[in-house]
Amino acid sequence: MNAQGSDLRPSYLRQRILATAGCLACTIGLSARAADLNVDLVASQAQFDRLGPDVLSETAAFPVDQATLIRVEVTSTLDNLTTSVVGPGGQVLTPGTVASFGGEYSAFSGDPADSFLITPSSEPGAHYVYSFPSLGTGTYTVHFSVGPGLADSVPVITELLTNSPVVTSLFPTESSVPAGFQVVLVASVLEGSTPVSGATVTVAVKPPTSSEFPLSLHDDGIGADGLAGDGIYSGSFTATEIGDYNAVAQISGINSSSTPFTRLSGARFSVVPARASLTGTLTDQGVDDNGNTLFDRVVVSAQVQVTIAGNYELHVTLRTPAGQKLQSQGTTALATGTQTIGAAFGAAAFLAAGENGPYTIDEVELVYVGALGVEPSDWITAGTQQTQPYLLSQFERPTLELTGVNTATGVDTNSDGKFDLLVVRAGIRVVVPGSYQYAARLKDPCGEQIEFISGQQSFPSGNDPETLVMTFDGSTIGAHGVGGPYAIRDLLVYGPGGSLVASFVADTQTYTADQFMNFTGPPDCDGDGRPDLCEILAGQGTDCNANFNPDVCDVASGTSSDCNNDLIPDECQADCNANGVPDSCELVGFPYTLDDGTHELSLGAGSGDIIWLNQFNVVASGGTINTLRVAWGFGTADGTPTTLLLYNDPNNDGDPSDAILLASVVVSSSNADSDILTSVAIPPTFVGNPGDSFFVGAYLNYSSGYPASQDTNSAPAQRSWVAIAGAGGIDYNNLALTPPFPIDAAGYPGNWLLRAQAAGSPRDCNANAVPDECDIASGSSHDANGNGIPDECEPALPSGAVPDGGNVPGTPLTMRKVANGDLELDWGGSCHAGDLDYGVYEGTLRAFTSHTPRLCSTAGGATATLTPGAGSMYYLVVPRNLNREGSYGTTGSGAQRPPSVMACLPQMVGSCP
Repeated sequence: MNAQGSDLRPSYLRQRILATAGCLACTIGLSARAADLNVDLVASQAQFDRLGPDVLSETAAFPVDQATLIRVEVTSTLDNLTTSVVGPGGQVLTPGTVASFGGEYSAFSGDPADSFLITPSSEPGAHYVYSFPSLGTGTYTVHFSVGPGLADSVPVITELLTNSPVVTSLFPTESSVPAGFQVVLVASVLEGSTPVSGATVTVAVKPPTSSEFPLSLHDDGIGADGLAGDGIYSGSFTATEIGDYNAVAQISGINSSSTPFTRLSGARFSVVPARASLTGTLTDQGVDDNGNTLFDRVVVSAQVQVTIAGNYELHVTLRTPAGQKLQSQGTTALATGTQTIGAAFGAAAFLAAGENGPYTIDEVELVYVGALGVEPSDWITAGTQQTQPYLLSQFERPTLELTGVNTATGVDTNSDGKFDLLVVRAGIRVVVPGSYQYAARLKDPCGEQIEFISGQQSFPSGNDPETLVMTFDGSTIGAHGVGGPYAIRDLLVYGPGGSLVASFVADTQTYTADQFMNFTGPPDCDGDGRPDLCEILAGQGTDCNANFNPDVCDVASGTSSDCNNDLIPDECQADCNANGVPDSCELVGFPYTLDDGTHELSLGAGSGDIIWLNQFNVVASGGTINTLRVAWGFGTADGTPTTLLLYNDPNNDGDPSDAILLASVVVSSSNADSDILTSVAIPPTFVGNPGDSFFVGAYLNYSSGYPASQDTNSAPAQRSWVAIAGAGGIDYNNLALTPPFPIDAAGYPGNWLLRAQAAGSPRDCNANAVPDECDIASGSSHDANGNGIPDECEPALPSGAVPDGGNVPGTPLTMRKVANGDLELDWGGSCHAGDLDYGVYEGTLRAFTSHTPRLCSTAGGATATLTPGAGSMYYLVVPRNLNREGSYGTTGSGAQRPPSVMACLPQMVGSCP
């Protein structure tokens, strides 16, 4: 076990705390009596520095052990820091170079949040973030600096996080502790899921007002640490000062690869006033609410010495002789002084446990309930005091109660070997005699109702268990067609003694549906023995079109088309332009295929002529074919000339005897007896409108082998044909001379590995698998010139510059204040006629590379109104065309000003005419 100690409290308040806690990595047990605690484990280090009038730059160095990814974050109230990272091999990463190392850089402003400093992304201020692949083990040095002009000292937090397997976390066993009690701090140190031994863990604890003090945590099984060598380091101290505490753990050690590591973890906890205490006096009393001499509840009471009046909760755990735990709580407003508070256990809790007393009072916890939530006050965990020896017979029972003793029997009334009835007997205890009505449902394993029954039954007087008899019709069960076990659900019993409602009564033993009369098999399209509806409801098959038929069966039967052979019906796929063709197929073209991609058989006559064909029906937008594909069977010599053929079906009867040849191409055989299909392009050839029939064929003259490759595992589509003749006996221009016959009729059911590909749409210039027209319509791509081509696909052309009062003629940028303190910017047009729009950037004076976008478009206007940022700011106007932006202006030396690290578009500056 991990952290333990004499003051560790029971689990009630901890469970409340954990209900809102997250977990990213692991679950760690706290003590023999504590609930599991979920904590976040990270591999992080941090350093705190200050910049000021006399210190304009600083560095933070971090040793890094094995890791593949590194994240560096610098946080400060300064939004004009210059930052860089130097790797262990001297590699220099800046905002402009980090991409060359496979990483990325971002800068943003964070909002204030109540979180520990070790996670600065949620802290207020500016954040400078580098994320990149590891550059190796060793020391990484972060440099940050600011220009002159600082008036005061400013804090800077630098954090380095990695995905190293050595991860740590610091946490208190309690988020709040009463003053005068022990605070236990725990640090978890793991390498993957393996505990790390021998680490040094020193915690700097900062009370609300007094000075920081050190606390060493140990994994030695002594004191607050319950088990040595489990990677859980623990330590404790007695808290006296009330308020919020911060704790930061410095953790160092050696990993399994003998590489040193250093980690930093933080935690927060609070110490609250000791508002009340338990005196140790506990009593219990059975309470009879209705005067019938039976206990309706047992109240466990505790004597309390109250210092601060208010609302208090008492949480009590009882333990039965066999070790079952019963829990309850009570809430009372207590005045100051000696008071009593109780928690009531209902009779039903003892009856459900099924054990006579006495019961051990295992845990008692007192908590204060205030405006800010619950606070611990005191607890007792001795587990030595017992209640009175209560008997189950002393407790009030419900007037109607199921006993849990149930049977189910199939009954064959006419000796024909089939069950005519299913009789279910449910044990029930009835206190008040009389006639009772009942109703219940019989459901199959899929949750579907088979039958609803209702009836009447009389029960005699007394508490002895009776039997409720429910009879279900065997013919109804057989006709439903789904085997058991069956569930008896939604039972309602009502009469003189009241009513009983049970959502679940019992499951029967396993039956097969054909054991009952009138058996009719349910739909089972894939023949796996489980009804289709059961598979769908159990999540074992998808039904995207909600037709209660598995998607794979919709596709196999032809009910749904599947243009990309992913076994998902086309009607469930993305179709952004609503033309009935999934986007993925519209772009690449519909693949016509009958096979599953694997052959199990090769067919042929040993030598002579052979032609084999597959029949297809045209799908929407798939009427033009531009590719034919074929695989050859066993023994086909490489290099055997094969003619691939494309036919239409003039009368759409699916029979190729009268097929008309539309296109042919000769290809040499290769990769015989494999599943490698050879693709051959043909001129785009129209084969018909949606629904029309066409054929793809392959012809060759051969002297040995079995050239036709067949898939026999998938369901035969009954659309594969073949004709065989002696050498020169087949004329593929006139199939009526040697009519092909269905291969299934010859006793070889299956599908040829012979396919066609429809011509796709060329309208996906950015290769994002979405038609260009949909990119433009959704706004994910712009089309400034309205030509139907996304701007990012237009040829990259240089952009110019706006007038600057010097080299670029025209009206230069001017600014003036308008209403509400806003700024109005006006400027002359770009020197390039192809520039259609402008971006506006804002930066901080004296930090002339800090500009970031305020507007990426002015809708083509040469004016903009905006609210200026805080402080002294400068503004740049940058022209842009469809996909490039131009000059940010020039520096005093005439050099081009660098683009923003968050530029609206890539830059390509052209010279002004």
